[in-house]
Amino acid sequence: MAYHRLLVGLWRSHAQTSERHPDVLLRTRHYPYTVTTMGEKLLLLLPHVPRLHVEAYVPQVGEITAIRRTPLGRIQDLSMTLVATVGRSCALDLYAASRGPWGDFGENARTIITILQCVDAAVAVT
Repeated sequence: MAYHRLLVGLWRSHAQTSERHPDVLLRTRHYPYTVTTMGEKLLLLLPHVPRLHVEAYVPQVGEITAIRRTPLGRIQDLSMTLVATVGRSCALDLYAASRGPWGDFGENARTIITILQCVDAAVAVT
């Protein structure tokens, strides 16, 4: 799948998670926490992700916006949306887009996977 992300990244400069994404690593994650609790956990966790700066958090909507600068100097805009699901659980969707005229060579997908792995590790411990 890494080669597929690289080839698609030649002409597309965005990536997102979804319920039925072909790549298992880019599927929507579900967590057994409320939207407000998960939002607070994300706000504590995201500053520890390298080169990621949280811009805004809207608790009423459950959306976090962040900016990340890549090693090559490009800027990525990230949008993390927490959606309340059945019961006291929530789902986390991410969308990443690069600024600039060319593709991202799969960097947005790698950023989403990195963030999801950090969140999964932090939530599994607590």
